[in-house]
Amino acid sequence: MGTETARDHAALRLSVLHVANFFVIGIVMPYLPVWLEARGLSAPQIGIVLAVPLVVRVLTMPFVTGLADGPLGAARLIVLLDCGVAAGYVALGLVDGFFPIVLIAAAAALCQGPVVPLSDLLTTALVLQRPKLDYGRIRMWGSAAYLAANLAGGALIAALGAPAIVRVVAAAAPAAAGLALLAPDAHRQAARATGEGVVPADADGRSIALWLMIGASSLVQSSHAMVYTFGSLHWQHAGFGDRTIGLLWAIGVLAEVGLFMLAGGVVARGIGGLRFVVAGGLFASLRFAGMAADPGLAGTMVLQPLHAATFGASHLGAMAALGALVPARCRGRWQGTLTAANGLALAGATLASGPLYRTFGAQAFAAMVPLGLAGAALAVVAARVVRQPQSEGVGG
Repeated sequence: MGTETARDHAALRLSVLHVANFFVIGIVMPYLPVWLEARGLSAPQIGIVLAVPLVVRVLTMPFVTGLADGPLGAARLIVLLDCGVAAGYVALGLVDGFFPIVLIAAAAALCQGPVVPLSDLLTTALVLQRPKLDYGRIRMWGSAAYLAANLAGGALIAALGAPAIVRVVAAAAPAAAGLALLAPDAHRQAARATGEGVVPADADGRSIALWLMIGASSLVQSSHAMVYTFGSLHWQHAGFGDRTIGLLWAIGVLAEVGLFMLAGGVVARGIGGLRFVVAGGLFASLRFAGMAADPGLAGTMVLQPLHAATFGASHLGAMAALGALVPARCRGRWQGTLTAANGLALAGATLASGPLYRTFGAQAFAAMVPLGLAGAALAVVAARVVRQPQSEGVGG
């Protein structure tokens, strides 16, 4: 009973941490542009303010998350980063002008970007240590909080205006830091137990499989670029109302939560999780081929739940494979590498999406189909070149 109670408490603390961090992101991602416009920035300036943090995250992510592999640990690192986020958004509320805003936004992004992969690192480490825990049933609360923040942010702006956005983030980030202090840091324990080092180029093919998995995950995630960038705009042009568009996005997130609840245990199953990456790529090709056909409201309602497979399954599979392929002593750095690679691929596909959508309209969604298929193919190859790792400090 005591062990089960401790396990439940650990899962609860990590669930609440995901809620806090995703609530902040759920406010920032959709509503920061609204705040920037209210501060007098032009559309090109807003684009720069949003693009610079993406570059900063890609360049710094492996280094920052790699600090979790040292004595500091992941939980303490999240505390420091969330405090940095709070300071950044306090500063944003105090400055005016394009250059101060873009510099402070980049600094805040440097702190905010690693928080979610580090929270995933904490969760995965605990699941590998206690296989009866279910990664998905912990992580799903983050997705639910993101959706709740999307809804709350709209109501907040309607009631208090755009300036409330940075104030809410500045208040919520310290709360997330406090919750991180309570989070169990199984990764720090495992990393200290296994010493220092990097993934060896060993005979069982782990190094090759690791890079293949990162490539597969990045391709599948980048296939979402068109829908992330032009989904709402395309649906507006198709005559869907604002509430309908909001419902479509909510359907996707709720489907993702459902998958995490039902299938999150795959994260404890090691290399077998690559099957989920394969499924994510295949369903991505199906989903975006369907969107390219411009299926109308009924067809779109059918396609949106596939987000559970295209994003959710590929994420679960990548977490499972990473836990199996990377020793605990360097898992923080590789978690950051995976996140940075996903972000870089998504950024590249996003840049290509603009000209494609302008030229082809709805048919541009078909350009995402090859990305999903290529990701699935790489995941198949990754599974074939590696045997299930059984060495100390590696999940399996």
